[in-house]
Amino acid sequence: MGKKQFADKRRLVLFLFIWSYTFSYPGQNIGAGKIKLAEKTGWISASMAFCIMLIMAAVFFIFPEKIMHFFTDDSTVISMGKLFFIVIALTEPIMAFAFALGGALRGAGDSVSPFVYGSISDLAVKIIVGYILAIQLNMGFLGIVIGIAVSAFTRAIPTMVKFHSGKWKKIAV
Repeated sequence: MGKKQFADKRRLVLFLFIWSYTFSYPGQNIGAGKIKLAEKTGWISASMAFCIMLIMAAVFFIFPEKIMHFFTDDSTVISMGKLFFIVIALTEPIMAFAFALGGALRGAGDSVSPFVYGSISDLAVKIIVGYILAIQLNMGFLGIVIGIAVSAFTRAIPTMVKFHSGKWKKIAV
């Protein structure tokens, strides 16, 4: 393994460590009886995830063709990938926000809600909306990508509402 590959892997491990730490921190605070701090760290974690993915989304939105050229020279595939990156760039920060708040809920002891929201979003909304748009309305690949984008909101909205409700604070960890 070369120096660059080692450095890339080290950055990834650090990123994943920070990411997982922010998910578990609300749970640690609840366990320590620091309920207000648990809520605050949940929102901070979600905001950090949103900001990090906002930066990534900007890269996806500004350089979709260059990213696709890393993988292929096929102009059809590049065109489809460009479309995918542009649409996903618009929803990626929302997905990150939902994942972070879902992680905070799990860390606080509510693993069912994020599971239900994710299952409905990924298995029902993404597939059904993608199928209707792509096949029934003849939108093709764009319909699939829009289905993926819509599913981000159907996960994020109930996750945010659940976290904001504070019901997770009463779960015995």
